[in-house]
Parts: sequence; C-alpha cells; structure tokens
Amino acid sequence: MGFFLYLLLAGITYVVLQFTHFGHIEYTDNARVCQYIAPQNTRVQGFIKQIRFEAYQHVCEGDTLVIIEDSEFRLRLAQAKSDLARAQQQSKQAGSSVRTASSNISATEASKAEAKANLDNLAREDQRCEQLLRTGSVSQQIADQTHSAYLAAQARYEQICHTIDMQRSMADETSYNRSAVEAAVKLAEVAVELAELNLSYCYIIASHSGFVGSRDINIGELVNPGQTLVSIVDENQKWVEANYRETQLPQYTKVRRYLFMWMLCQISNIKAASSASPMPLAARTRSSPSTMRLATLSRSSNASPSASPWMRIE
Repeated sequence: MGFFLYLLLAGITYVVLQFTHFGHIEYTDNARVCQYIAPQNTRVQGFIKQIRFEAYQHVCEGDTLVIIEDSEFRLRLAQAKSDLARAQQQSKQAGSSVRTASSNISATEASKAEAKANLDNLAREDQRCEQLLRTGSVSQQIADQTHSAYLAAQARYEQICHTIDMQRSMADETSYNRSAVEAAVKLAEVAVELAELNLSYCYIIASHSGFVGSRDINIGELVNPGQTLVSIVDENQKWVEANYRETQLPQYTKVRRYLFMWMLCQISNIKAASSASPMPLAARTRSSPSTMRLATLSRSSNASPSASPWMRIE
C-alpha cells in the first residue's frame, strides 16, 4: 500500500512540475532540435560503380561513399599525360635548336673576324702594288693577282656577314617557336590537372561526419552533374529552435530545454514576429539529445525591456 502511495505522489509531483511553473520563467513546448543537412552531389556524368554506405549509416569526414565508373576518365588522363610528354619533348628539341643556332652564330662571328683581318691585309697589299706598278717595281701580272685576291677576300667577308644575318633571323624564329612550344607545355600541364580533377570527381567523398539518409541509388544507375546521391546530417552543428510569443519575451538571458534533466543553451538569435504569432528563438548547444519535449526561457531583471528583431548572445 505504501509503495502504491509513493508512486501516486511521484506521479502527482511530476504532473504538477509539468504544468505548474514558479518564478519568472516562460515555458513553451513548441520547439525542435535542428541540424544541418549536407547534400553530396556528383560533378561528372557516369554510371555508379560502387556504393560504400548503407541507409542511415554513420560516416566520417573523408570516407568514400560512391564510386562512379572511371575508365573513361582514366583514359582521358592517360591521353593528357601523353600530350604533355610530347610537348615536353618538343620543348627540349626547341631548346636544343636555340643553342645550336647560338653556337653557329658564334662560330660565324669568329670567321667574320678572321675574314675582316685578311681583307684589311689584302687591301693594304693591293694599294702598295698599285704604287709599285706606277714606278715599274712590280709587273702587271703580280698587281692583277694581288687585286684579285683582295676582291675575293672582300666577297668572302660580305658572304660571311650575310650568313650571320640569316643565322640571326633563324635564331629569332627558333626562339619564337620555343616560346610557342613552352606555352603548349603549360597548356598540356593544365589539361593533365583537369583530367586528374575530373577523375577525382568519380569518388564521392563525405564532406562532414554524421549520419547518411536513405539510399535511393543503385549500382549501374546513370547520374548527372549536380545530382544529389545522398545527404549527410552534420553531427558537428546542432541547435534548438523554440517558438515564443512576443508577450513572453520582455526580458531574457538564457534558454533551457527539458528532457530528463535541465540543459543550458546560449541564445544565438531572435527572429522578429508579430504579437499574434510565436517568435522563433534559436539556441545552440553542444548537447545532442535526439528529441525535445519542452523549452523554457528565464527572465532577468537586468535585461533590456525591448529587444531588437535579430539579436545574438554568445
């Protein structure tokens, strides 16, 4: 009999505590626990190759959730790497051509200096023979031979100068071709990076830690860019949204929610509303109960009598 009386008193006490409140405290049972939902979308088109999660399973950030058929993207990557190797080889050949052209110009410049010295020497010899010919000291044959040697040296010098001009033009063209080949190498490198990036998109990685939703995809299904494959409920962010009327919020300091014990939360913001409709109030907490039965707001005599529509209290 005493045991049943004890249970009766406990039940009465519980009911009184649920519906009778003492002190300057405002209560509401219009509240909910909220969390962010992160959709996991695909960036490429393809057929699903593997699914590595089950419905409502807990996953960690960085886990592979879905693998899209990647054979085509691997071939594109191989082709891009082949194009890059060919461009790099062409760049090496262009660099070798530039060095060869520079060496040829240097060698021809040396020949030009030699031809110039020989030309100057034969010019002096030709002038001397002309003077000696006037005095009869040399024969006409020797004078003609000296003059012919001078003219041959002059022609050779002019030919070397012309050759140098041609070599410099070819060197400039080779340098231009090298610049174009180097630009092609950079373009091929970007193509390889893009192919690697597209290949990485074949692997859908969990962006957050938490619980996935229902599994609505199957192996072999064709997916398109932007399609949501699965959603993750982020376990790192959780807050309470409690609805109060403005007449209940003349002053406030902190939010509580009642499950099996009192748990303190901080006010994050207060959204403006009319006096006829409840005012949503969000409170964030690191505690994470799965359900909520009651949220309370306690008053403070030091709080401002009027609150701005959006107010953050950390």
